Amino acid sequence: MTRLAPAVVLTVVLLAGACAPRREDLSRPRAVSSHPRVRSAAVAGQFYPASATELQSAVDRHLAATKPVTLPGPPVALIVPHAGYEYSAATAAHAYRTLVGRHYDTIVLLGPSHRVPVRGAALSPAEAWQTPLGEVPVDRALAASLLDCRAGYAEDELAHAEEHSLEVQLPFLQTVLDDFRIVPIVLGDPSPAECRKLGEALAAAVQGRKALIVASTDLAHYPPTEACAEVDGTTLRTLLSGDADRLFTEQERMLASGVPGLVCTLCGLAPVAVSMVAAKELGASRAVRLHYTNSGQVVRETADRSVGYAAVAFCRPESPPTGVSGADPGNTTGELGRHQQEELLHIARRTLDALIRTGKRFQPHTDDPALRKPRACFVTLTAHGQLRGCIGGLEPRGPIYLAVRDMAIAAATEDPRFRPVEAAELPSIRVEISVLSPVRPVEDPEEIVVGKHGVIVRQGGRSGVFLPQVAPEQGWDRETMLDHLCSDKAGLPADAWRRGAQLSVFTAQVFGEEHP
Repeated sequence: MTRLAPAVVLTVVLLAGACAPRREDLSRPRAVSSHPRVRSAAVAGQFYPASATELQSAVDRHLAATKPVTLPGPPVALIVPHAGYEYSAATAAHAYRTLVGRHYDTIVLLGPSHRVPVRGAALSPAEAWQTPLGEVPVDRALAASLLDCRAGYAEDELAHAEEHSLEVQLPFLQTVLDDFRIVPIVLGDPSPAECRKLGEALAAAVQGRKALIVASTDLAHYPPTEACAEVDGTTLRTLLSGDADRLFTEQERMLASGVPGLVCTLCGLAPVAVSMVAAKELGASRAVRLHYTNSGQVVRETADRSVGYAAVAFCRPESPPTGVSGADPGNTTGELGRHQQEELLHIARRTLDALIRTGKRFQPHTDDPALRKPRACFVTLTAHGQLRGCIGGLEPRGPIYLAVRDMAIAAATEDPRFRPVEAAELPSIRVEISVLSPVRPVEDPEEIVVGKHGVIVRQGGRSGVFLPQVAPEQGWDRETMLDHLCSDKAGLPADAWRRGAQLSVFTAQVFGEEHP
């Protein structure tokens, strides 16, 4: 099988993609496999080339056109687009390029049913799936485990027979991975509670396995291209927030908002929700946007009736998790343990409640020596996945527990980009804290590691800073991040970092509330 020549940084990804308006005739008969237990390729020649040579060339071309991206940790799930390759393969490639060089025993494929009503989650009874690039075996053992879990999984051959949302993923997987199995699952229209149950059961079934979750979805259908991008921006912010339940409420809100032509925000809403639940159960704590476009931007003839495509990665930290569900409280590495993180988050929350509800300044106290040490920090507030305030300092200004209090107040009331937070907003506010390491200068930009380092740029009395999580969340490589840092944050020319601007870096331990 053709492989990519260059070595790249590896990840697992979650993609939100979309079906574009199609011209293909889906009524044509599909090929029948010589093996009765092999699910034959149903949409070869329609959604992607039927010729193995042409198909391989197309996949390789799209993969080669992408850039490697460094993520904050190994991804545990993918969401991928399932339109015809002319519309969405370029976006899908941003996800699959990150898998080059990795190994997975099993890929769990989740997709919506476009043709057959499905109740719950429908597993494929086949022993293998076929594409022009060959056959991929089904992990019957994992499938049997899901069937036994009584969470809503059942076998349904008809649901898979002509469905394209999963099949179009296989040529990419066959190109970037070796020796893997699949568990194809098609979902109907389960409720948020049912999606949570399915996601938790999936996480339990794959726990301890070398497994990757791939959820296939489309974004907005079918507003004009500019409106499509705006709707998809809202959906992506919800995805990045990690709140699966909000996907449902945001879709209802957007459908009621009167956007012309809009019929859904995610055609694979259930697959995405199940994947997000499972990913969080498996330790994913960060979501990263990798790529976005829509059909009107790719094929101008569809600009008045567009569908969106995006790439997002849900990642698990490389080291023991540093979030609230994370590290050993007794560690001696300088990292804050779970209980220390919880205490700081509690201080930030109590500070916001006291200040905004009563106008009083909260006076915290702690006997923990680690929390009484001077540390620099930032406090970030989000609401419904969107930034609501972020203030911090690069140098210690006193004990970390007091610094968190002071930065929480500043983020809520002094960020010049936003009006002060009001009491009615508090239930929707989520607190995130970044505890910083000491700052050190770097001579060579190549020293900067995206996702690991926060970066400061200074020149001519101007300066700007990005926290380590900013570049991965935006899907930026090092050069793009530095361009944005100079132009957006410091008010310098975008290429100032190439022309003598001083660069410094720091690391940050980032943790936040699970829910607002």
